[in-house]
Amino acid sequence: MHSLPTFKLEEYFAEWEFKSRYLLSSSDVETLSLEQLLATANDEDRQLFHSLKLGYTETRGHPLLLQQIALLYEKMQPDHILTAAGAEEAIYAFFRAVISPGDEVIVFTPAYQSLRDVPASLGAAVVEIALHESRGWRPSMDEVIGKINSKTKCIVLNFPNNPTGSLLTLDELEMIVAKARQWGVYIFSDEVYRLLERDTQKRLPAVCDLYERGVSLSVMSKAFGLGGLRIGWLASQDKALLARVNGVKHYLSICNSALSEIIAMIALKAKESILARASGIIQENYPLLQNFFKRHMDRFSWVEPSGGCIAFPRLLQGQSDRFCKSVLENTGVLLLPGEAYKMPGGYFRIGFGRANFKEALAHLEEFLINHREQSWKI
Repeated sequence: MHSLPTFKLEEYFAEWEFKSRYLLSSSDVETLSLEQLLATANDEDRQLFHSLKLGYTETRGHPLLLQQIALLYEKMQPDHILTAAGAEEAIYAFFRAVISPGDEVIVFTPAYQSLRDVPASLGAAVVEIALHESRGWRPSMDEVIGKINSKTKCIVLNFPNNPTGSLLTLDELEMIVAKARQWGVYIFSDEVYRLLERDTQKRLPAVCDLYERGVSLSVMSKAFGLGGLRIGWLASQDKALLARVNGVKHYLSICNSALSEIIAMIALKAKESILARASGIIQENYPLLQNFFKRHMDRFSWVEPSGGCIAFPRLLQGQSDRFCKSVLENTGVLLLPGEAYKMPGGYFRIGFGRANFKEALAHLEEFLINHREQSWKI
């Protein structure tokens, strides 16, 4: 095993997220208050919440929560679900249970850092498949299929992609599943931005429903905007695999917060209204972002995202770390430099899922107007 490197994205947010006036880099939708969530609950669930005893909880998750999570999928039952303390614990526990030194793990990049660095720290040979702006942040399927072989232990999918918002087509996903099945390879599918597609016709089926060795990762943080609950989960037809992952969880959180589990269960019962609200925020904000980049074509390029509430534009001249720092110092608006994804140069992440997006974007635009002649080159 190797030491884990500094988690650049999380270190950046640890320093700046709670000091900044505007979070224009956020990867989730606007959150809800506890009062708003409880207002959606029926009398029985509200009583369960108010009478809850704050002891240890079941390691796999509260049975009522598992039932609601299973309803998000086509083929899953409650015993096909394992909850975790957020997506991050689920990522670590899965790879810790599955990976041995020398295994090959295919990862599409750019990606959330732990999807690449956790298996690498466990001795895996990480085979990166780079997504490129020039291809619309979509992979070459010839390259993908050519890299899946007898040495491959796991394919890590990340669609809608973080940070680009790109999606595979259904045909492309089915090609990957067919090749994985040929070699008996696990597919670990990070689906935390699933359910946030602007065009629902482009929504892909969950990998856990498509493939017997597929594992779908999701969380309450992104589409539901409830990151403070720290509730994530894995869904898979492979119950023996989930048992192994659960064994790793015994060394980590052991179990979730009792309070968070009940609140998450209430939120999932209200998923139609919560997801409709999230979609409404995105549909309202997205045209503002489109028009912003049209007005500033001389300074940025971008590929429009298909899913999620983030995009990954590029500053045409200069370095994004210097640009983001200058924006923050002058406006209090926080953007995320591409270096957090090992994508140096002009790339940066912008989020459009928050309620104050219009105001934050206006401050960014004012900054650009006032600094039209400034260069952020090294």
